[in-house]
Amino acid sequence: MKRSWSLLGEELARWKPGMTADEWWEGEDRFFRCLGSVLVQRTAWHNAKQAIGRMRELGLTDPVAVLQASEEELLAAVRPAGFYRSKVPAIREVCRFLLQVGKEEGNASDLRHRLLQIRGIGPETADTILLYVFDLPVFVGDAYAERIASRWFGEDLPKERIREEVLCEISDPVQLQLLHALLVELGKDFCRKRDPLCPACPLRSTCHSGTAGENPAVGRSDSRQGE
Repeated sequence: MKRSWSLLGEELARWKPGMTADEWWEGEDRFFRCLGSVLVQRTAWHNAKQAIGRMRELGLTDPVAVLQASEEELLAAVRPAGFYRSKVPAIREVCRFLLQVGKEEGNASDLRHRLLQIRGIGPETADTILLYVFDLPVFVGDAYAERIASRWFGEDLPKERIREEVLCEISDPVQLQLLHALLVELGKDFCRKRDPLCPACPLRSTCHSGTAGENPAVGRSDSRQGE
């Protein structure tokens, strides 16, 4: 069997047929997908959702409202997401970015470069915003993708190589969104960094580690991977 990113995407889609990016984001609109990408850094989505809820309660539901809010209001709203003193400045800068660029303005490379100039925005956050907010053909090469790909393909695949290989095969933003979302879900439910649930994994029959009977939690490919 020749493994490919397209095949991996098909296997994941069979696991959760009908799943959409809207469902994965729990119905959040594009503005809060954008801010959620910042809020979820170094914390769980549950905590980021609490911060989003507080922002909604305060009427901070668009870039202008966030930029006009006082520092005290924003700090109080973002506090549940943790690291709020560093996340608030990043959120303000992201809101300025959203006001400066239209949804159709610029290409992925230009917008990514501009996002990476914002303190607190790294490659994964920038790519998440471009993919889920601007619907641009980029891929988020995060720890989940790195871990699952290395095990499924049977070789070390660093994040940048993953980004390049995926985009060589898949260019539709909707498919890219679904692939990323499903990889995250698989990484949480089965393909964990430690104690992966290989016997129950829906990809076991096509996974290199699964078919080879290896213990994917042991080996060089996991030495640098996060949760």
